[in-house]
Amino acid sequence: MKFLVLLIPLLLLANQPPKPRPKKDFQFSAVGVFSSKIVYRGALIWNSPIMVIGPGLTIYDTLSLGRGGLNLKKQLGEHKLQFGSEFFNDEPGFPLIKLKSKDLDFKNTRQSTWGLYLTHEYKKKFEKNFIKFTSSFHKDLNEHHGNYFYFDAQASFIPLISLGIAGGFGDLRNNTYVYGTGALGGLAHIDYKLGVFIPFLPWGGIMIMNYTRSQIAQDENVFSSYIRGKKSNSKYSVVAIWSL
Repeated sequence: MKFLVLLIPLLLLANQPPKPRPKKDFQFSAVGVFSSKIVYRGALIWNSPIMVIGPGLTIYDTLSLGRGGLNLKKQLGEHKLQFGSEFFNDEPGFPLIKLKSKDLDFKNTRQSTWGLYLTHEYKKKFEKNFIKFTSSFHKDLNEHHGNYFYFDAQASFIPLISLGIAGGFGDLRNNTYVYGTGALGGLAHIDYKLGVFIPFLPWGGIMIMNYTRSQIAQDENVFSSYIRGKKSNSKYSVVAIWSL
């Protein structure tokens, strides 16, 4: 009930769309992220809250620099293509800030790695709602050299609120790296998502709040050496962005 009461002013403000921001050749931004946990491809990695605060830069609305490295994107009408690099470490380190101390355990024994990804997004916008389909391919180039596919479908039937379902598929090398000894290739996990978008923070900022519940697929993956029966994991996160 309290959640519904909090949503009422958001739904009223949704009838007043934010002013469009003019695109700049060099777009700087300030970003703050909070997450209750770290869940990686369905697997619980860090069972404590973390946060990160840092700058962002987008050049000609095409080239961006982020934590994972260099990213390229191209908007083609309702379609968006993105290509870039990504980095993974199962122990939070700079620039992540641990908000609660915690000892390392069996969930933090993977070697750090990096790779490349290619993403296609189709988003159909209506007056106040949208539907969006995203697919991505991820290739590890350092540690396990596995392949991972991710498919995501989201829809907003109420202004500012979206629901989604997603699934990840990995080959044997990817799933063994993520879930541990005993894992199988194929369907890796299924995610159920709830998102709330707030486009009217002070000083022109926006906020994105997400809740995700992940379920690891296949019993062999659930009882592998890094998972040990922890099939379901949920987390909530808040992202705030200000364009400078």
